[in-house]
Amino acid sequence: MSLSTQFKSRAYPRLAAGMALFLAPAWIHAQIFVYNAGSENIGEYTTSGATIKSSLLSSPVDVTSMAISGSDLFLLQRTSLYNGSLFQVSEYSTSGAVINSSLITGLTNNETSIAVDGSNLFVAHWTGSVSEYAVTAIPGTRTSAPTSTATLTNADFLTDLSIPTQIAVSGSDLFVEEYYYISEYTTGGTLVNPGINTNGPTDNFAVNGSYLSVSQGGSFNVYTTSGDTVASYLGEENFNDINGIAMQGSNIFLIRQASNEVDVSDLAGNFTALPIAGLNSPSLIVVVPEPGVIGLISIAGFAILRRRPNRYA
Repeated sequence: MSLSTQFKSRAYPRLAAGMALFLAPAWIHAQIFVYNAGSENIGEYTTSGATIKSSLLSSPVDVTSMAISGSDLFLLQRTSLYNGSLFQVSEYSTSGAVINSSLITGLTNNETSIAVDGSNLFVAHWTGSVSEYAVTAIPGTRTSAPTSTATLTNADFLTDLSIPTQIAVSGSDLFVEEYYYISEYTTGGTLVNPGINTNGPTDNFAVNGSYLSVSQGGSFNVYTTSGDTVASYLGEENFNDINGIAMQGSNIFLIRQASNEVDVSDLAGNFTALPIAGLNSPSLIVVVPEPGVIGLISIAGFAILRRRPNRYA
């Protein structure tokens, strides 16, 4: 191989990687998705508050929990208030496409929350249990759009819980809010920590890595997942109107329903209201993390490398 050939064969992948970072589309950034209970839609925004799509999904009725995995957005929805509540789980892409609006139907066990870990979907029940489902993606064809199915793999994945009103996944762990405590399990069902004491009833919580953010009774606190207090009563705010929490790194996103706004805070309690217009009684929030450099190269660089075959091999 000549010196010129060696240079070209080594330079093109590096050049392509650099072009991938430069040409990566604008949507490859951390995003937040907010459910507006007042207008029954889901908006998509950057973590700095810029609007991407104010109505990404315009007809999700009575959503009580949201979870996200990769490019998939899962919704727990109440479908009936007569003769007891009925619930279902729907699946959409983060670009707004319907994947399966009836992924799981006929839920009648007072479902409270959902969480997702890859292809494993967890559903919490007010009656004291968590069920596990396996979600299988079905690729689209020339005549049909991509869809999915869900199979119940363990109806009693976790049992004997004390009113599990919210669940969340972080890494390989599943966190379960049980009134005064947040318990930690592996996503395989093994108990890790029987109770992170939050010193009071928990209204909402979010977890990211080794940190837990918790709103409770008008206060707001941050703990480590081992139970140590990091910060208590952050700022000089009234936290009675917090309706949802999400975390990305050390940033904490808080839905303030009464004032129709989303605030962001660091662990030191420095609050900023994001400049999001048009929120209508927001009640739920999830965050899609920003991919790293390797992820950007994988997303944008693959196409460049595919278009540029090595003619000098």
